[in-house]
Amino acid sequence: MVFEVALMGLALHLLIWDKLPNWGSWFTSLIAALPAPVGTLYEQWRCSYCAGFWIALALHGLTGIWTVSSLAEMPAYLGALGAPVAWFLDALATATLIFIGSKILAAISRSELKLRLVEEPAAEPRKQDQGLAAWQARRPSSAAVKEARRPTSGSPSRRPGAAFRRGGGRSD
Repeated sequence: MVFEVALMGLALHLLIWDKLPNWGSWFTSLIAALPAPVGTLYEQWRCSYCAGFWIALALHGLTGIWTVSSLAEMPAYLGALGAPVAWFLDALATATLIFIGSKILAAISRSELKLRLVEEPAAEPRKQDQGLAAWQARRPSSAAVKEARRPTSGSPSRRPGAAFRRGGGRSD
């Protein structure tokens, strides 16, 4: 088994879906400018297995490197179907390696974050964060907002036109 294509695919996945969106607004502007179907594909292919399959197909076509080298020689009885089946199976194997690699990197990243949170003392809140916390403390809860919107028994309903139906509207 050869890991070069899987490593290149994992690097491309990390670059396109994890790093470029955080390097400024130019990349998100580029994605927003894409036609709707292509933008939808970008959003739905965040899964490293899904994107890894297509990346693997493209890299195999560009480099000619097989992840599973035994697929290069398909049985003769498959005829013309042998090459597409071999490419498909090789892309599946490569996508699986890309998926496993992304999960390993995510696990390492999470454990590193946990270690950092345990080792570092809590920092003083920034001035911006203090302002946000004060605003959130003054903001009414969602239950209080719902209660304030509920009509009282003596007041007309807040639906449009309800006052007219009850006789509380204008008389012409």
